[in-house]
Amino acid sequence: MAEMTETPAATSSEIEGGEAALLRVIETQRTLIADLSATVESLRGEKEEVARLLTEQIGKLRSQVEWLTRQLFGRKSEKTDPNQMWFDTLTIQAVEGNAPAAPAPAVVAEVAAHTRKAAPHGRGELPETLERVVEVIDVPEAEKTLPDGTARPLIGCEDAERVAYEPSKIYVKVTRRLKYGSPAGAEENGVVAAPVPDALVPRCLADESLLAHLAVSKYADHLPLNRMESVLKRSGVTLTRQTMCGWLTECGLALRPLVAAVKGELLAGGLVHHDDTPVDMQDYNSGKPRGQRMREARLWAATAPPREGPWTVFDFTASRAAEGPRDFLADRRCRVVCDAYGSARSGMASLPPGRNDLTVPPRRCRPTPSLRTMTHAASASASPDADSEACPQ
Repeated sequence: MAEMTETPAATSSEIEGGEAALLRVIETQRTLIADLSATVESLRGEKEEVARLLTEQIGKLRSQVEWLTRQLFGRKSEKTDPNQMWFDTLTIQAVEGNAPAAPAPAVVAEVAAHTRKAAPHGRGELPETLERVVEVIDVPEAEKTLPDGTARPLIGCEDAERVAYEPSKIYVKVTRRLKYGSPAGAEENGVVAAPVPDALVPRCLADESLLAHLAVSKYADHLPLNRMESVLKRSGVTLTRQTMCGWLTECGLALRPLVAAVKGELLAGGLVHHDDTPVDMQDYNSGKPRGQRMREARLWAATAPPREGPWTVFDFTASRAAEGPRDFLADRRCRVVCDAYGSARSGMASLPPGRNDLTVPPRRCRPTPSLRTMTHAASASASPDADSEACPQ
């Protein structure tokens, strides 16, 4: 009887434990199913994103292949910039979204008859100012007569012009001053000699013609003195660059009155463009090692517009301080156009007011569109700079 009463109790507890375990298994399976569903959705989204990226990459590669094919095998006129292809879609959308405007009515205009001058092509005409050296080429004497002995008459000629060049000639210019003495018995009258002619650089070995050639070659043709040394050496003249540099320095000192006269004409005009450019200057007192003794100096250019005259003056300063333009423009009586650099602004502000002054504008100044600065006035070009404008006081 005892066994029959304990068996049902044990069976009921086992059933309850099995149900609890089954519920746990079911809950675990539900969690696993939810995780798998989320994983599937994530993979599906990644698959769509990868497919979209691959489609875009394939489209770009196809466009590049088409462009390369046109570049290799297409006409020159069909070659396009590859960056234009990225705007094809935007162009199509803009064209489709905007209907074309109605065509304007045709206007018939009568044009008077005229003769249009053809544009020159090929070889140009040589200037008439060039010297013509005629070289006559005659036919052989045997061909000047006919078989019966009759002389052929001269009926004309055929001219063909070509540009020739005669190398520059270096020669020694001898200045011979004559001297006259006194006859016998009149020695007390002494000797009379011709005066020494004036020279641009006294006691200089170079004539003014050679000095002018060196100055034009260096400052107009940008030919350094070391190359001029080689050019002169080919002609049999040995001149060191140190010697030529000293000559040019003496020329600059001798031409100061001419520079002052040109500066006066420049500043007396109505408008002056003023700007600076950096140049390298040797500085032997800087304490730097050999090969690094350089510093940045400034070359200030002041030029007049073409209508004011062919006036351009250069001024050298060791720095970009305001004293440079202030001292150069101290005697001005004209408008000055310059950029908005700080030293130029302070230098112009410290000048006394002149006639119709024109200075650099402060940042709050309203610019005058008709008066703009000229960038790099050293080139003497009239190209305006839209970022730097001038404003009258």
